[in-house]
Amino acid sequence: MMANTTHPLVMEYLAQLEQAATRLSPEDARELLADIEEHFDAAERDGQTSDAQIRTIIDRLGTPESLVNAAAPATAAAVTPDPPRREVPAVALLLAAEILALTVLFLPIGVVVWIVGLIMVALSRRWSSAQRSRAFLVLGSGFPVASLAVVGASLAVFQTSREECATSPAGETTCTVTGGVAPWLPWVVAMLAVGYAVLQIVVARRLLAAVGEHGAKPRGLRMR
Repeated sequence: MMANTTHPLVMEYLAQLEQAATRLSPEDARELLADIEEHFDAAERDGQTSDAQIRTIIDRLGTPESLVNAAAPATAAAVTPDPPRREVPAVALLLAAEILALTVLFLPIGVVVWIVGLIMVALSRRWSSAQRSRAFLVLGSGFPVASLAVVGASLAVFQTSREECATSPAGETTCTVTGGVAPWLPWVVAMLAVGYAVLQIVVARRLLAAVGEHGAKPRGLRMR
């Protein structure tokens, strides 16, 4: 009487199963093959050694592909596609919109770029809600702030100083200068602009690092 594991039908079936199990981990593949071989050995001990009986066993087990699929549902479920990487384009678009606002001539293009950047921030799935809020607040505000700065600078240019003179009854002429911009104001504006730019750079770097796009992933985005 031929042992079941050396029967031609069984050997062919086990060979097909071994080939199909290559997409499993080595441990899972060995365990599956051992279980099926034990199944055939148990059938041999019960006296099921004829060709018809072995075909019945094979039909009851199912195809090798079905056995492999049944053995790997957890592995297949663990493999999930990565979310789209929208964080780098979002940061780049928001900063580019800010630069376009400062160039004045490209302000309409900046509006479009800014809106697209905000949409990409909203669609980001790798940032948490707090991180998206920080991106909106710090990076998304860059375009409006830059636009207001351009408008303010334009008004300051047109607000030139004027000299007004008046003659007293005694014939003395007195002149006073009115209007113009305070000499300290440009320095204050420049310092605020530098501070705001540094804040944006720091937040942008930490937001990108949070998703592994810039250096190691930090534990959080808490500003020191």
